[in-house]
Amino acid sequence: MRICVIGNSHAGAIKEGWDRIAADHPGVAVQFFAAPGDNMDGLKLFEGRMVATEPLLAEFVTLSSGGQTEIRPEAHDLFLIVGLGLRPPKMDRRLSAQVYRAVTSELSRCLACRVAGMIRMVSEAPILMLPNPLPARQPTPDETEGRLMRQEDCLRDVQSALGLNGLQILRQPEETLSSEWTTDRRWSEGSTTLAGVIGMAPGAMHPDSEFNHMNADYGALWLSIILADLAGKPRHSR
Repeated sequence: MRICVIGNSHAGAIKEGWDRIAADHPGVAVQFFAAPGDNMDGLKLFEGRMVATEPLLAEFVTLSSGGQTEIRPEAHDLFLIVGLGLRPPKMDRRLSAQVYRAVTSELSRCLACRVAGMIRMVSEAPILMLPNPLPARQPTPDETEGRLMRQEDCLRDVQSALGLNGLQILRQPEETLSSEWTTDRRWSEGSTTLAGVIGMAPGAMHPDSEFNHMNADYGALWLSIILADLAGKPRHSR
């Protein structure tokens, strides 16, 4: 199984997690192509290959992939898109159906979804999408009082709006959550920056106040769940 991971800074946790569990999966090869922020917007199709068209993106792609300068779709059996602006919107249940459709339609045009569309133009391989992790902070009143639409409903409708065969948007693992809209702090403590993970700034960590990026434990859990699902094994449980 050859897995291609494309993402932004949130892919750092996935890479750290893979480094931790790779030895347990000798039949799996995972290659990462990651750059912070929206730099992946500079990834363009050229003669069937996905090529970095901006210098900073090219630098991150080369470092994160271990020396590759482009993504060759035929070299991968599965694509995993991490972050890239895909986050479940917080929408009040009282919103009209028209507003709801407008929001989900807009989300289906985020960078993660555009990258998915690009992949599907040149490959029929399955695509899995991991939304931005939920913040590791205390939940706000609107998140605890049942006034918001369910995340899984929003993500399901975004997936439907994309209309791409073989694509699935995954919901954050239940065991990482402290509430419907927040992550337990232990999954973000000691997180490393993407630059730190790929060797651009070795050992660089997020500050203690950072609650949007996750750590290696989170990445290892996600990949363990995905690989177990692909192998038809029972899901990881608490």
